[in-house]
Amino acid sequence: MQTSAGSSMEDDHDVDANEESPLMAPQSDHHGTDEAALHVDSEREHEAKLALSSVSPGFLLGAFVISFDISYCMANYSRRIASDLGQLDNAVWIPLSGSVSEAAFQPLYGYFTKLYGRTRPAIVAISCLTVGFLLCGLSQTLWQLALARVLVGMGSSGVLIIAIFLLADLTSLGTLPLWRSVLVVVQSCGFMLGSPIGSLIAKAASWHIPFFIEAALSAIAGIILFAGFHRITSRAKKTKLSVLPSGTSDGRKFDTLGSTVLLVAVVTPLIALNLGGNALPWGHPLIIVLLSLTLPLFVGFGLIETFVAAFPLLPLQLLRSRLTLKVLLCTALTIYARNQFDIHISFYTEIRSSPESPLSNWILTCHFLGISLGSICSGVIISYYKRFKWVLVVATMIALLLYVGMATGMTHPENPIFIPALILFGASLGAVHNCLIVGMLCNSKKEDRTTTYALFELVVAVSADTAIAVSSTLQRQWFISGMHAVFGADKEAQQLISKSLKSLGYVRNLPNDTQQRILQCFVVALQKVFSVSCVLLCVSVLIALSLQDIPCDQWLEADTIATISEDS
Repeated sequence: MQTSAGSSMEDDHDVDANEESPLMAPQSDHHGTDEAALHVDSEREHEAKLALSSVSPGFLLGAFVISFDISYCMANYSRRIASDLGQLDNAVWIPLSGSVSEAAFQPLYGYFTKLYGRTRPAIVAISCLTVGFLLCGLSQTLWQLALARVLVGMGSSGVLIIAIFLLADLTSLGTLPLWRSVLVVVQSCGFMLGSPIGSLIAKAASWHIPFFIEAALSAIAGIILFAGFHRITSRAKKTKLSVLPSGTSDGRKFDTLGSTVLLVAVVTPLIALNLGGNALPWGHPLIIVLLSLTLPLFVGFGLIETFVAAFPLLPLQLLRSRLTLKVLLCTALTIYARNQFDIHISFYTEIRSSPESPLSNWILTCHFLGISLGSICSGVIISYYKRFKWVLVVATMIALLLYVGMATGMTHPENPIFIPALILFGASLGAVHNCLIVGMLCNSKKEDRTTTYALFELVVAVSADTAIAVSSTLQRQWFISGMHAVFGADKEAQQLISKSLKSLGYVRNLPNDTQQRILQCFVVALQKVFSVSCVLLCVSVLIALSLQDIPCDQWLEADTIATISEDS
């Protein structure tokens, strides 16, 4: 954190202490010096609380709107929005454009906040979000909507990631998971309300209206943030204490080349994974070219950051640490399992139940409720014990056991008796995410916390999109294979497969014997998809057990990081 002169938090603290000490007692009086330092610490803690109360309402409202929007779009982008625009075959571009831009811009926000402080990037992010929602509401074609979603992705990534940066600035590392759980609870409320309320509004009026409502709420969040940051700046001038960093740009050249290469490197494989098996076959030349370019682009980015960039975009030196590599690998595997569950569980429940069963509409509600509870509980435990390893191990093992139940068919999500198990599953994954954030940050210097967390969120975003794309393709292919085994491969069977993939309503109208055989093919295919996550979670448990059980109550110094890198 920095003063208005741009000095670091540590330097700022020393300067403030030296300025206060002569008023308290002579410098030679050790007791007086301690009292002066305690006085400055107390003032700084008070200012941090005021700053948190000033900006947190804006960030929480922004997080709610973002989650509401994602839930609304995922429920309506194909069945209502793309159909209304007459572009059902291109519906995938609506969620794809937003998710890809969100993943691509996360590391840039980490870079910008380190260069220019928190205020300007936060205002830019909430402005992009508001304008993006407004353009979504005004869109008259699918491609206009897709471009608007790019702006929404740019804004949402900034709002959510800067919210965590602010928590890291204003709270201790040990209590960060507990404070983050508040953000998770608000996001979960948005996820739970977005689909039913947004769909109800769209059905009663138009699919444009929810976007206008989101734009209005986002604008209100922007006003709150602007007023909150203005209050923080005014307090800093009055008290001579700065609780937020002002940036470290000091004339250094922006890493234009590195940021451009990183954007292309992130976007390229995500587009390929989302198009492959959906809009285009996996063997299409475009898919092959995009996938083949991925590794050279990331290698090129690494070389640029190592040998060319004066002010690197991401802290790639962390990748020399075994602890960091293990945490990132565990993050990728568990996020894959979580998002695979999110994308398939509602459909899995629907095909196992009768069409009249309402439970499939509430499965994700139970899941998000569990995520909130797990985030809160893990935050309390970590803030008390200042350790995260064994919370991570236990939570990952619980998630694995519950996933095994899904893969083997022992868990019946369509039966209300299994609702506690679904909530527990969400709780375990919420706890895992909290632990992994702490594991990533506890091996980082405080001045690198923004870019370190941006690297973490980049892995989360890429893993989430990969899970959606790969698991959907696997489910489709395993379903087709199962249908061929049951019905053969003639022309009639191909038509049955094609129509079954397009509409579950078509399957429900078939004769009971045929209907049950098709539904069983869906069930088996999804259980195979769940078994993939079982394998990934097994690996995650082994990684978690191998982690060093280090304390997480304070940021580490450079020499400590070097020691952990060698020992982990």
